[in-house]
Amino acid sequence: MDRVEEVCCYYISLLRSVALVHQNGHWLSKGSNFYGNHLLLDRIYKTAAEDADAAVERFVGLFGSEVLDLQMQSQMIGKTLEEFSDGSPLDASLEIEKKFIAFSEKFYKLLEKEDKLTLGLEDMLPAIASNRETAVYLLQQTLKGTPEGNNMSSKASTRIKLLKRFKNAATAGMGFDPNELQRKLLTHLSAVVPSFVPGRYDAQDIVVSVDTKTSRIMANVKLPKAVAPELQKKIEDNFKATAMDLLPPEMKTSFMIGIGFAMPPTGRI
Repeated sequence: MDRVEEVCCYYISLLRSVALVHQNGHWLSKGSNFYGNHLLLDRIYKTAAEDADAAVERFVGLFGSEVLDLQMQSQMIGKTLEEFSDGSPLDASLEIEKKFIAFSEKFYKLLEKEDKLTLGLEDMLPAIASNRETAVYLLQQTLKGTPEGNNMSSKASTRIKLLKRFKNAATAGMGFDPNELQRKLLTHLSAVVPSFVPGRYDAQDIVVSVDTKTSRIMANVKLPKAVAPELQKKIEDNFKATAMDLLPPEMKTSFMIGIGFAMPPTGRI
């Protein structure tokens, strides 16, 4: 499986995850605005499922059946659903839609760079992105206009505040959650590494640790094939940049960030 097929598989997996999060929220809807939320999540679940079906058929026709690698899909979907398993259904739906839209832009640019962007893809990918932006608009308006949006439970409200502070800055008397940082970095690295080095990966092949005592963030990656040092550096630079984005401002200069690689001795690419 080459890089484009690998990233197509991730695109499909992420879009299927979007549909699953909406469908789960559709089933879990409750409260004073139950019926409206129930119908909204059903609507956007169905559009996401239809978008996934359209993408799969186009990708298989252009790049082959490897874009549907089930083992890779299961791993990617599992990691994505774990990331959006907390919070209210509407919040989870909104955040995963935003994640998909952000990835869609990168995916489009990658296809363009690899000279794989056909006229059909140029038409389909913006159409799917437009559908997902519509879903974001509907979710945002619903959150603004319902008791769930205007008067969230203390648990959901606290979680949102924590996530914002974790990403942008730690407030006085409030640190950050190293376990959450480790999980986010692991999720990111597990998606990025296969896009650079396609192949089979087991769960234990990609490991991330965050040690607050020594101020070290380290990753260990077992690659399925040997790669040149410059490709290793690209992966490491990507990992360091992601870690820096997630660290609170006052911690960016205090942490040492690195990544180690293990790989077969032959077959460089």
